[in-house]
Amino acid sequence: MENMERNKNLLKLHLGCGSNIKQGYLNIDQYVNSPGIIQMDIFNLAIESEFVDEIYTEHMLEHLSKFEVPLALKEWARVLKPDGKLVMNLPNLEWCLDQWLAKTEEERWGWQLDTIFGLQTHLGEFHKTGFTEQRLHQLLTDAGFMNIEISEHWSHGQSCFWVEASKNNLLNKYEGLIQAAVNQTEKFLDDIPNINLVNPHENASLVSTIKSVSIVVPWWDHSELLEIWERNLFFLKDYEIIFVDNGSQIKARQELQEFCHKHNIHLIRNEKNKGFAAANNQGLAVATGEYIIYLNNDIEILNSPASILCDLAINGISGPGLMYNELCEDYIEGWALCIKKSLLEALGGWCEDYGPGYWDDVDLCHRAKLAGYSLIPLPNLHDWIRHRQNTTGRDGRINQLELHHRNRGIFISKHYSIHPKIIVDGVFFQLYQTGIARVWKSLIEEWLDSSFAQYVVVLDRAETAPKIAGIRYRTIPAYNYDHTDADREMLQQVCDEEGADLFISSYYTTPITTPSVFMAYDMIPEVMGWDMNNPMWQEKHHAIQHASAYITISQNTANDLINCFPDVEKTSVAVAHCGVKNSFSPATLTDINNWKNKYGITKPYFIVVGGGGGYKNSILFFQAFSQLASSRGFDIVFTGSGVLAPEFRAYTSGSTVHTLQLSDEELAIAYSGALALVYPSKYEGFGMPVVEAMACGCPVITCPNGSIPEVAEEAVIYVKDNDIDGLINTLCEIQKPNVRKSLITAGLVQAKKFSWSKMAEIVSSVLVDTTILSLNLKEINLIIFPDWSQTEEIIGSELEQVIKAIATHPHSENTTLLINTGNIAIEDAELFLSSVAMNLLVQEDLDAIEGLEISLVSNLADIQWATLLPHIHARIVLAYEDKNALMQTKAETLVFYKIEEFIQDKQFFFT
Repeated sequence: MENMERNKNLLKLHLGCGSNIKQGYLNIDQYVNSPGIIQMDIFNLAIESEFVDEIYTEHMLEHLSKFEVPLALKEWARVLKPDGKLVMNLPNLEWCLDQWLAKTEEERWGWQLDTIFGLQTHLGEFHKTGFTEQRLHQLLTDAGFMNIEISEHWSHGQSCFWVEASKNNLLNKYEGLIQAAVNQTEKFLDDIPNINLVNPHENASLVSTIKSVSIVVPWWDHSELLEIWERNLFFLKDYEIIFVDNGSQIKARQELQEFCHKHNIHLIRNEKNKGFAAANNQGLAVATGEYIIYLNNDIEILNSPASILCDLAINGISGPGLMYNELCEDYIEGWALCIKKSLLEALGGWCEDYGPGYWDDVDLCHRAKLAGYSLIPLPNLHDWIRHRQNTTGRDGRINQLELHHRNRGIFISKHYSIHPKIIVDGVFFQLYQTGIARVWKSLIEEWLDSSFAQYVVVLDRAETAPKIAGIRYRTIPAYNYDHTDADREMLQQVCDEEGADLFISSYYTTPITTPSVFMAYDMIPEVMGWDMNNPMWQEKHHAIQHASAYITISQNTANDLINCFPDVEKTSVAVAHCGVKNSFSPATLTDINNWKNKYGITKPYFIVVGGGGGYKNSILFFQAFSQLASSRGFDIVFTGSGVLAPEFRAYTSGSTVHTLQLSDEELAIAYSGALALVYPSKYEGFGMPVVEAMACGCPVITCPNGSIPEVAEEAVIYVKDNDIDGLINTLCEIQKPNVRKSLITAGLVQAKKFSWSKMAEIVSSVLVDTTILSLNLKEINLIIFPDWSQTEEIIGSELEQVIKAIATHPHSENTTLLINTGNIAIEDAELFLSSVAMNLLVQEDLDAIEGLEISLVSNLADIQWATLLPHIHARIVLAYEDKNALMQTKAETLVFYKIEEFIQDKQFFFT
């Protein structure tokens, strides 16, 4: 800081310097503690405003999140002098992507992917954000920079952006932005009547037709912002202004009090920080305006948008552009939110459950939408109001991440208390983009159409999952096989916070205690004798042992699972065959010809998909093809790996091999135009290429291994996986028109047996079934619906009669008694049931009661009751029953017996 004073006339900062010291600059890093380097938060620089001549950063901005980048740029603009200079060097995202895509599949999954951004595998070094020239220009403009020059610069072996910009002069910035804002708003609001634009160049009274407005500003320390509010008040002089001091420290409290007294601002003071929502409600209680505009204390007003915001908020909430969080909730941010006072009062005000933190604005907007009101964003609101966003979150007094997760949990428990809650770990989207990723994307899309998606939360690993509108996501860290124990703990914490009933992973991850379902795609490592010490297969086996139920994508895989793991009960395994996308259908001749022209395919061709190594056994095709007398008359289309292995190349002399990586749409055309798909695999968990080819009218040559005969039946030609001569003959046979026609017809019929909707229905049924496994259903399941509002004497007497009757039957070990607890807390029901059991033990000396299976049924969703009711043999009617629960669960449709009948004739139930 002393250096800053001595060099006050020429102060240059090197931000995020790491260990690289730049001469002539103050070298600053938030994390490095070393001689010659100043440790300082780059988001909250301990430097006066307009004090710095130049800021230089090199390969630093890409390490910030997309939310942190604008915060940093705005803070740097604050400390720069008018016309101060910003110089940056950072990667060109588009160049990085092009280079990455140009690599072969095997080369893509190393450090090169980290240079793009997203994989958090090297803590402190990974890239969180990418930049294009257009995005950089917009970010700098929004932060208050001008004269922006962006040029190419080579650094770290890659194409980068060299950026130079200067800070906008404040007066010029006001003039330009105000005029631009007025112009843009006039254009945007042409069709909205009675909107009065506020122009500071008009007389001091501004616009006489402005509606009655109250401005409410929660405040928490940061007296330095009062200087900005001196300017802000110019644009707010016609409005009622209310400041709510949320427990500021003594000095800041006094300065705020003097400021409010000077400007005739209504001040409400709290000794402690009650939170954003509570402060807003205090402002609501004293506000006299028809409309209330809530503004953060860290905003800078360039022109008043009050009239426009009020006109837009006639039937809802207006403010900045719509935001979307990880729950896919759209909302208006609370830093500049406008709402009618009467509407806010009707909604019950702001919810104060969240305390000092976040999600208050999400909660308000959610309730408004449920009540039928609209959220109306004002495009380009930042041209009127700038949000600094760096006060409460960057001063170290609150843990942003901790509060975010806490309040997210509060929001979910309030508004998403739907059950069953099923967690889907989308980890496979992070690991690979092969067929399993297609399976899960298809399942999620089908669940959205069937409404099952409302019960699902998808865990998005480092933002790698495909974003499907209407699906709720939760972003979690990337998976790392070196930290599996920590990952399990993290998953369990997520399950606990979400109130999860069940967990299913797209690829072998597990929580610690939450029940899970295991999805088995194949048992290739186990059947083929691979090294089981591989961490991936160890995790697979752990997941199998942890699971309560199993889903396989073929009966063959189910058989292999049971054979490899004898402890897995056959009844716990369900088969859900994969489906075929609608895009896999016969292509037109025009599309086929256009596709062939695109890739320079001039001859008839065979197609080989999925790479060629190991169990895929593509070598069999190349060996047979090389001995085909007419081989030079054919091309080969080889998809999957992007590279033809040398051992294959040796068999293709004189023929052209097109190694292609195709989208689903192009792959469908490739199938449609092929002589045949040759798929000589030694093992398949399902064999998706076989079904896709058949769906496109492509004849298939394959091997009768694994699940292939189950999936293809008689619609393909089979050869043994080591029979070169057999395959040579088949390659000749497949050229005959009558053979091709027969296979195409049979294949199209066979492919129709497989659909994603059918698979999604089976998988969802298994998931729901598994959520009721804890009820421990047996051969005979009986249910009662006590009216828990009755006296303990009445309820106790009825429970004793039923329990005694079941417990004394010779086959009671085959029976589960279900007791509904719809209108009593589960803990209270358990305690009461314990006292009933104790009375029976003491009074009746019933030792058998200790082994009686009794399960309490609490808070099941309709979808769970629909699954449970077919397993219930009868309802025992009590004198006092919960009629509402009977109707809601549709249990009135069950066979029923009065308790007296049951006691007198117990045999009928077990015969």
